[in-house]
Amino acid sequence: MIVYDNKLIAYNLEYDYIVKRYNRNSHKKLINRSLHHLMSLFEVENVNILCSWFCEIDVFYLKRMGYNLDKCYFYDFDEIIHDVNLLYTENCVKKDVIFDKITMNGIKIHRYCEYTYPIGKIYDGDFILVGCDDESLHICNPITSTDQLIEQNEIQKVYHHETWDCIREYDGKLINYYLVAGCK
Repeated sequence: MIVYDNKLIAYNLEYDYIVKRYNRNSHKKLINRSLHHLMSLFEVENVNILCSWFCEIDVFYLKRMGYNLDKCYFYDFDEIIHDVNLLYTENCVKKDVIFDKITMNGIKIHRYCEYTYPIGKIYDGDFILVGCDDESLHICNPITSTDQLIEQNEIQKVYHHETWDCIREYDGKLINYYLVAGCK
C-alpha cells in the first residue's frame, strides 16, 4: 500500500485544476488578442508579461511571431506557475509585480488587471492592459470599461481599445473583457 503525502496530493489537484482553466478557448483568445496588438501596434524588443499565469501558449505564439524569447520575460509570484513556466523558458521571474521592486525595459502586458492594483501607477512606458468584469470574491478590482483601465493606469496616449464578451467554459458565466494598448 502506498501512502501519499497530503501536500503532494493537494499540489497535483491544484495543478490539474489550473491547467484545465488555462487551456480553455476563452483564455487562448485573450492571449491571442493581446499578442496580436503587440505585433501590430508596437516595435519593441523586450516583452514583459506580468502576472503571466502559465506561459506555454505565450511562448508558442511569441516564437511563431518571430520574437526573440531571450527578450521575453514572464512574471508571476505563484510557485507552482513559476516551476511549470521554467519548462518552457528560463526567463521566468518569481516576483510580485505590484509589491516587489522590479526594473523592466520594453512593453508590459498585463491581462489580469482585475486581480491587481493598477500597474500604470507603478510603471511607465508602453502597455497592453486587459481586465474583465468578473465579480468573484477573489477579484479585487473588477474592470467595467476601457475608460476605467485608461484612468486607473494613467494612460496618456491610447493606441487602441476594444471590448468583447465570451462565455467562460468552466462555469458558463458571461464575462466582458476590456483591452487598452497605450503609453504612459
